[in-house]
Amino acid sequence: ANVELSQAQTINSLKSQEQLQVSVHNVKLNPVEKIVTITNQGTVASYLLYLVVVPVGNNGQVAGQPVKVIPLDVILQPGQSYTLILNLPPNNNYGYGVITAYGNIFWNNVGG
Repeated sequence: ANVELSQAQTINSLKSQEQLQVSVHNVKLNPVEKIVTITNQGTVASYLLYLVVVPVGNNGQVAGQPVKVIPLDVILQPGQSYTLILNLPPNNNYGYGVITAYGNIFWNNVGG
């Protein structure tokens, strides 16, 4: 049981050291094309599972089901970045969330 406990503590420690920045830039407005860049600003490698794109209301909160869920399957070392280009339905305000193997979600444009 001690081994399991120390593993859990290690995972929690790594999870708390994980820090990703998600930045989004417009490429085209119609159809909507965006560049999403994920940068590892933490001190541990991050295993990126998914990028989730959700509609966001005026209050800065998630306002519905994801419009896209993109499997990433990328390992980002500290200081590294990963970039992808997205095509999205027009006329919406979107939030972008990166889900990691540690169970963290790092958002851009959500939370008001």
